[in-house]
Amino acid sequence: MTTFRKNDADKPRWTGLVLLPGQDALQRTIWRNEHGAAQYGRDNWRSVPDPTRYTDALLRHSFALCRGELLDEHTAYGPLHHTDAVIWNALALSELLPPDST
Repeated sequence: MTTFRKNDADKPRWTGLVLLPGQDALQRTIWRNEHGAAQYGRDNWRSVPDPTRYTDALLRHSFALCRGELLDEHTAYGPLHHTDAVIWNALALSELLPPDST
């Protein structure tokens, strides 16, 4: 009989997502993504000619939070959390910026 073996010790454990803080924020970020997909088209964000546009958006939402504004009133779907926009823009940047070459 063969003993079970799986070489996955150094691979990401996606089930760990449920252990991260902010599960509600992650759900709202997914919701924000769905709104963006309905407004601009699914995966349209990948076609941005200059990814620093997401840096600008991330900073706009961050500064709004610093001013004490919790909700983004300027969406086609009603108010959404600025924090979730920060998360979404950070994720988009992380995907689009070139990987570190070191």
